[in-house]
Amino acid sequence: LGRNRRGELIKEDWESVTGYRTCLWHPAVRAANGRTVSAFLKDYPSDMLFRDQVGARGFSYDFNPAAPDPISYSEGMISMAEEESALVPYATEGGWDRIANAATACFGMTFATIPTGLLGDIYPLFKVTHNASECSIEPIALRMAHANTLFYPHNLGQWVFDPCTFVWTLALGFSNSCNSWPGMLEAEDAMRLDWYRWVCEFQRRVTSRILLQPVSCFTHDRRARGRHGRNLSEWTDDGVIVADYGPMHVVANLGDVPRQVEGICLAPWGYDVRGAGVAAYWHDGGLPTIEDREGVMRFTGRLPPVER
Repeated sequence: LGRNRRGELIKEDWESVTGYRTCLWHPAVRAANGRTVSAFLKDYPSDMLFRDQVGARGFSYDFNPAAPDPISYSEGMISMAEEESALVPYATEGGWDRIANAATACFGMTFATIPTGLLGDIYPLFKVTHNASECSIEPIALRMAHANTLFYPHNLGQWVFDPCTFVWTLALGFSNSCNSWPGMLEAEDAMRLDWYRWVCEFQRRVTSRILLQPVSCFTHDRRARGRHGRNLSEWTDDGVIVADYGPMHVVANLGDVPRQVEGICLAPWGYDVRGAGVAAYWHDGGLPTIEDREGVMRFTGRLPPVER
């Protein structure tokens, strides 16, 4: 186990569970990790291994004698990721530059950006303290790693619930991720099930063409038209993002009001995506639509309400 300067164990609390930090360099830990990976390669063969927290943990000192030095805790995490990713495609919670070299998929980096309303007290939105004249989004992580790493919303805390989270996810070049709502897969919850099917189809026919592409252009204009409430966090309009991911050109309306962009009138939370033989759009007065060699598909269900 990991040790602090006084040689004491480093305790961690997660909700009602208490545990202790490990020393990733210790032979016992390395052997345990090896058995875990082997189980998911041989006993329960998996296409991808997901390691929670590998990309989300911060720096820590570790004075366990098994560590090369007290500042190598993060290096141990990197080494584990590099070793295991050589055996099977590797996914993790969160991510950073050194982990992205090994990771096939990173689940995170949308906190404080996409306004899902979840975990707001822990990760306040960027717009809470920075108004439209002071800042816009610059996707540093995407510029560094989008061409070789799949980006997803967080595996537990953020999903594509509604048109707002959908268009934000699309604009940032992330994969769509839908976790379960109560009753989503039950016949009586037709609205959620229709939405789930649409998001899955959009992922297959459109978003998949955006993934693993370099970011050649990205602009975020935060001049809002639909400001509501005195608190910046209550704004329902975050402007527009225009981005190029390889051959795919994405125009996304991040607000609840129609917006004219590049000669196109986008619906509230609307978008226009074109390139690589596909066009997907939601224009004002129309329905969300996908056009490609498979034909034309329109979303005709009832859209889930945007919940903040």
